[in-house]
Amino acid sequence: IIAALTHPFGVGNANYRFGGRQARWVDTVFGGCWRRDVFERIGKFNEQLPRSQDLEFNQRLRKAGGKILYVPELTTSYYTRSRLGAFCRHNWTNGVWAILPFAYSDVMPVRWRHLAPLGLVVALIFLGVAAAVPYAVLNLGASIHLAVRNRNWSFVALMPLTFGCLHVAYGTGSLWGVARLAAIGVKRILS
Repeated sequence: IIAALTHPFGVGNANYRFGGRQARWVDTVFGGCWRRDVFERIGKFNEQLPRSQDLEFNQRLRKAGGKILYVPELTTSYYTRSRLGAFCRHNWTNGVWAILPFAYSDVMPVRWRHLAPLGLVVALIFLGVAAAVPYAVLNLGASIHLAVRNRNWSFVALMPLTFGCLHVAYGTGSLWGVARLAAIGVKRILS
């Protein structure tokens, strides 16, 4: 699970997840630290969002001309789900909350990479095998890459399922988020 959450095939261009020894600019960061004047300038975290507040805040910050610096000397401890079922449920909820912030934000509240799993699930629904085969090939390639990098050949068998749980659960959650977003829109129109 950790390997999936720290590999580009798993999380796209979420550069803050890849570690490294050099400070670098990133588009978002988990558990960021901000000076008070940043909140005075762009506002606080959006309290209407029970999830994805950090993503939406970082998008507003960047839209206002701010930058986010990843500093490897500053660390936080993040504990992933240790069981695949819990990992899938968590990703489904993350997928829902990749979509719902659109109802409560004036900026695009997520990055395009957060919408990619939705695109995968929609492609699987409408294209079936034509979408599944390329995904399976890329998934296996990333899994082999991780097996070689970690010198652990069990990754060839374990990672395709883990990546699939990450992407399909997240994308399915996003599809449910689209339905909920539509319901929110209808409710606002009728109010």
